Amino acid sequence: MTSHSENIPKILQAIDGVNPKRILDIGVGFGKFGLLAREQYLSKKKEIELIPINDIIIDCCEITEYFINLPYHNFLYDHHFHQSFFELKDKLKDVQYDLILMIDVVEHYPKDEVKKWLREVLQNKNKILISTPKEVVMYTQHYYGDPNHHKSQWTREDFNEFKNTDYSTDFSHIFLLG
Repeated sequence: MTSHSENIPKILQAIDGVNPKRILDIGVGFGKFGLLAREQYLSKKKEIELIPINDIIIDCCEITEYFINLPYHNFLYDHHFHQSFFELKDKLKDVQYDLILMIDVVEHYPKDEVKKWLREVLQNKNKILISTPKEVVMYTQHYYGDPNHHKSQWTREDFNEFKNTDYSTDFSHIFLLG
């Protein structure tokens, strides 16, 4: 939903390092990272093209009704999947994304389920950028109608089994996996 503003430069730095042409943004919330990734991509192209061509594809996966119904999502994202990212596992075998964004998502699910999904998706050579708070507030309310409140607290050690690059901040663990 929301993330610490100090995470934004680190997340953009990680995205820039991958230089993706096809992104899947999981749990997009208001869509800020879809917008920022597209802007960053077009700004880099502007350095070599007079009028940069918008040839990046950014898809989204969102299940929270409040965010699904935001009209500007239609302009930010190319394709919309209104289902759990767990249900997209088979699609991810057919469609290769250069980068999958999971910004403030994994803490909404049990660790063992997410780790199993990560192992399977990483076998397809996808890169996954994860940001999760270092101190998760375990609330029981369903903000914005989100069907999943916080269910897990992740530590640095939880990412040790995955090849990763660390972009963490004071507030969040940020890892580029794959």
